[in-house]
Amino acid sequence: MAFRNNFVWAFIGKSGAGKTVTAKQVAKDWKRTRKRKGGKIFAFDPHDAFYGIADVKIDAKDEDWASIIIQKDKRGHYPFANSLIILDDYRTLLKSDKMPPDFLDLLALRRRLNLDIIYMVHNPKLILERLSYFSTHFSVFRTESHANDFADKIQKFLTCQQASSLVNAYVRPMEEKEYNSLYPNFPYVFVKSDSDQLFPMNMEEEQINQLQLT
Repeated sequence: MAFRNNFVWAFIGKSGAGKTVTAKQVAKDWKRTRKRKGGKIFAFDPHDAFYGIADVKIDAKDEDWASIIIQKDKRGHYPFANSLIILDDYRTLLKSDKMPPDFLDLLALRRRLNLDIIYMVHNPKLILERLSYFSTHFSVFRTESHANDFADKIQKFLTCQQASSLVNAYVRPMEEKEYNSLYPNFPYVFVKSDSDQLFPMNMEEEQINQLQLT
């Protein structure tokens, strides 16, 4: 099985910031360009935001969902290799502060099985530390988080702190109605785990240059 670049992509932001809208577009693009024979889209989707996109819905009662995705069939093959896993508001699914062993196994096998993962949280302090270790990308939307919330949970915390400060300063002058009118192109900052560079998305460069960041 050939390896390719896989992602574990965190979408961080307060409710209504645009996390799910943006993640849906990522999922649609994935489905169009990366879905392979046998690959499926699994989604823990308590708000049915990914209805029509997901192939398999993960229920909050499904304690063995991770084991099912990585289990072998009778021929010794992985029937759900090449899949995308979406975890919206994932701490509703993973309530403990300890990483479930089967989810850790899934993360360890993700490159071998060509698994991609999207997960969404309102606050970085809700990210399990071992999940943060595997995270390759972060999309940081407007948040009500403090700097320590990133420092305590994210290895790339300095860059993510800068991303949060930038996007919060950018949207601070906006009324809620104005912010909502940006749909579906909500502002956020994209961060890669192997880079210190910030990638502002849906943000005007001229307005960014006028910001006074503290």
